[in-house]
Amino acid sequence: MSYFTKNRIRNWLIIFLLVTNLATVSTILYHSWQLKKMESCDTHARLRKFIDNELKFSAEQMAQLKADRKAIETQTNGFYDKFDNQRILIYNELAKPKPDTTLIDSVIIQSGVVSAGINRSSVLRYYSLFNICTAQQKEKLSAFFKNMANDVAKEMKEENSNEDDE
Repeated sequence: MSYFTKNRIRNWLIIFLLVTNLATVSTILYHSWQLKKMESCDTHARLRKFIDNELKFSAEQMAQLKADRKAIETQTNGFYDKFDNQRILIYNELAKPKPDTTLIDSVIIQSGVVSAGINRSSVLRYYSLFNICTAQQKEKLSAFFKNMANDVAKEMKEENSNEDDE
């Protein structure tokens, strides 16, 4: 092979590797940006970050928070188990040749009660958080929840305006 052919192959190989590396780096940056964007919308992630950075709990407060979380999580897991069992019951009933619609309706009503229990346990998590806070921490936490409410209202407006545009 001549010198110019080798040089040309080498140059194309370098260009290919540069483009590949650029695409890889841009993909990594894009996905990290998307992850940060998703975390900014996730209530639990924002709350965890807020607790760590802003509230600065003492060791006793952190121990109490972990104990409360564990108790509430146990209760919530029980609700999820009930919810899954109700879904199984509905699917089994729908698999029959003639499903009993009254049974399905009653299970649906019961699943509403279970869903309310799941929501209540989420709110209990926030109550327990307020219970372990000092007065200053409660003020910060109240402001945090006010900001969360404003963010949700803003998202709802954006979604409604996007639906109206379509």
